[in-house]
Amino acid sequence: MKPFAIFASSLLPVVMVFGAETLKKAPAPAYNLATELHMMVTIEGVRKVPKDEILDGIHLTVKSKNDVFDVYVGPATFVNIFDFTFEKGDEIELTGSRVKVQGEDLVLAREIRRGRVTLILRDKTGWPNWDWNRPPDSTSDR
Repeated sequence: MKPFAIFASSLLPVVMVFGAETLKKAPAPAYNLATELHMMVTIEGVRKVPKDEILDGIHLTVKSKNDVFDVYVGPATFVNIFDFTFEKGDEIELTGSRVKVQGEDLVLAREIRRGRVTLILRDKTGWPNWDWNRPPDSTSDR
């Protein structure tokens, strides 16, 4: 057998393993207008989820009067365009949809307001503003 054929055939199991891992990443949950909430919360923590995980980007741990929960803001590359930063202790006004991801509650942020500045992450239907593959029947508030 020629050396190239040996090398190529030895890569096949590696390609198959990486392909299987890619298939395991679940799709992002859909925004649900029926579970939309609007409330004032305080940021307890900020973290970035790596690109190889579901809902990669900026997440906030926030505290309301009665609850502590995770908020998915959006991809870091999109949020960073607006130079909108998050700090522990910031009070923000949050509009988002409470959904389940891998059995855990999560809020998909649609709008975040701090003071007089509002970061609009999704349109009124909940479609992400960073996703240019908007379905033709999706209405937009732009």
